[in-house]
Amino acid sequence: MRQLAYATTAFAIYDVGKSLINSETFISRVGLAFLGGTVSGFMGVPADVINVRMQHDVKLPIEERRNYKHVFDGIIRVCREEGVLRLFVGSPLATLRAIVLNVSSMPVYDQSKIFLRSKTNLNDGIVLHSASSFIAAICVTTMVQPIDVLKTRAMNAKSKDYKGIVHLIMRTAKFGPFAFYKGYVPSLVRNLPHTILMYIFMEQLRLHFGIIKENPKE
Repeated sequence: MRQLAYATTAFAIYDVGKSLINSETFISRVGLAFLGGTVSGFMGVPADVINVRMQHDVKLPIEERRNYKHVFDGIIRVCREEGVLRLFVGSPLATLRAIVLNVSSMPVYDQSKIFLRSKTNLNDGIVLHSASSFIAAICVTTMVQPIDVLKTRAMNAKSKDYKGIVHLIMRTAKFGPFAFYKGYVPSLVRNLPHTILMYIFMEQLRLHFGIIKENPKE
């Protein structure tokens, strides 16, 4: 549900935006990724809140578990028990995460393709797409992990645990700089196949259906 709300919106804004403004520079792509991240990040927050809580449930004592049956049950119960606004807890961090993720993924992927095609003999195919997405996945994980740590802590917290984002950052920083990269390796292991497969599928759809055409200069 989160991916449906987030990823489809992000790619739609970025890819359609590229075709509309005929973007040829890295800065223009970053701008489109920033816009896509802002809109899609906010749209994905409610499903993200339920996702984080359902994953965290297994760590809690049985009597403290929320026991959401599924995403829709979670959304309905949050609205009834905590209010609609609680669905958007951590939205600044989630939106910031989406912006950073988009900016460190889509433009980096495109730029990696341009660089690899100019410096190697790779043609526009699965090998090029895999190599470019591998670079993007490492960049994404490195940039996003600190925000993921903060976002997860915020969404799992009770309403009075943190006074704001600054308080949350300061509390996390007490555990040292590496606290912001807790779970980096598992995140990288998750992001590598996800990012590679996502871009390969997207490129295959583009090449076979021709919905979004590549800039000839690339």
